[in-house]
Amino acid sequence: MLVGFCISLVVVKMTIDFYYTPSSPPCRAVMMAARALDLELNFKIVDLTKKEHLRPSYLRICPMHTVPTIVDNTDQNCVVTINESRAIMCYFADKYGLDKHEYLYPLNLERRAVVNQRLYFDLGTLYQRFSDLYYPVILWGEKSLNPDKKKKLEEAFGFFDKYLEGSPPWAAGRTITVADFSMAATVSTAVACGFDLNIDNYFYVHKWFDLVTTAIKDYDKINKPGTESFQEKARKAKLIS
Repeated sequence: MLVGFCISLVVVKMTIDFYYTPSSPPCRAVMMAARALDLELNFKIVDLTKKEHLRPSYLRICPMHTVPTIVDNTDQNCVVTINESRAIMCYFADKYGLDKHEYLYPLNLERRAVVNQRLYFDLGTLYQRFSDLYYPVILWGEKSLNPDKKKKLEEAFGFFDKYLEGSPPWAAGRTITVADFSMAATVSTAVACGFDLNIDNYFYVHKWFDLVTTAIKDYDKINKPGTESFQEKARKAKLIS
């Protein structure tokens, strides 16, 4: 006698979960990198205004309660959780970009060292000085920009201009790299908040900025909503008209 039976197969799709806040410059940088690599992300918005970054479920994957964070489930034998945007971009480039997009984070030691330097410069100097100057006013209610912090940000843009003068046309040399995504997010947000990217003072940054805004895939789609959000905050704080 034959006994009938049925087998049900459940296919579990492996994903890269991306926890982010749309307006965040570091989150936008990761989105630009993912787009350049043609990576599919499973977008999970973290609403900071509702303190979702402090929920126990989020703290389990990101004890620092910051965005962005990724959880890469594409290899079920090794689930990877990473926060910090620049680390995420380098991981993406190394894991998913070596075949066709090695130039985004070069294997060549000398070229990679320059990319790393630009990333750390953005993290510790350019983005840090931008946030030191603007966040107290647009996010925390201070009435005016601190003049000393303004000078420090202008100095940082001057440093970036010198780097570009020595290794044009991209942030780290002759090809686009993950450093360009990070710095494009920072510079575009500073400009949205009212920073004067004067061509006379920052000739090479101005030229580079024109380049990245046209060359980065889906730049406006990814970046513009975030810069417009900052622009509106700056307008409410009376930093721009």
